[in-house]
Amino acid sequence: MKGKSKISPIPVLLIAVAFSGMAVFAANWNSFLLGKSKIYLSLAFLAILLLSVGYLYLLFTKLPKVASENNVPEKKDPDEIPENDNPDIEKNPSRSLLKSVFTKNDIKGIGEKILRNLATEFEIVQGIFFFRVPGEDSFKPVAYYAYYSDKPPKEFISGEGITGQAVADNKITVIQNIPDDYGSAISGLGSGKAKIIYIIPLVHEKESLAVVEISCFKEIDEERFSMLSQLMREGGPRMAAVLSAQDK
Repeated sequence: MKGKSKISPIPVLLIAVAFSGMAVFAANWNSFLLGKSKIYLSLAFLAILLLSVGYLYLLFTKLPKVASENNVPEKKDPDEIPENDNPDIEKNPSRSLLKSVFTKNDIKGIGEKILRNLATEFEIVQGIFFFRVPGEDSFKPVAYYAYYSDKPPKEFISGEGITGQAVADNKITVIQNIPDDYGSAISGLGSGKAKIIYIIPLVHEKESLAVVEISCFKEIDEERFSMLSQLMREGGPRMAAVLSAQDK
């Protein structure tokens, strides 16, 4: 049964030999005193006796230590730790915005899953996922959440407008107190009724590979804002891995 150690036959055998040696040595003690030839047999059993006692001493003094070591939980290989058990993930990994995102390897599917995770966590009004065109500085929209406009948002270039500047700076940008008549010249979500917009680039090696733009009714608190930081910090390398796999 798992967890129970098996009894080795060696200690039992040595105990039997030790007691046999004691008996033979005691029986031939008189021969030892008389100097007869059986003294060598007695000394041989005496040597076995001493070795057996020494072995048993080491065995039983180390036994508690071995038992305690067997109770130590097995360490996991860091490479085998699932994403939700990784200590680098936020305190509540089940709420990670990257949860189940990269089960797909197509860019549109990745963007849609990120937006759904954001909607579940923050109850966003609208969301757009922009992807950087390979080899260029332009970004095009590839995934949407609750976007009902007849005209799709325009592509933009790094450094162009607020979204483009967030990409160029590789940092999260927050636009607060948005007026109701806010136009779409600066942001793709300008026509909504939300009062705050978050622009989150997905950065890898100081380069934004994609950017997520969401609008909300209210500001995201400081504790949950760390989830956006995680999305920016870890989403970029994961995206780079997907692109690298597609090129092979």
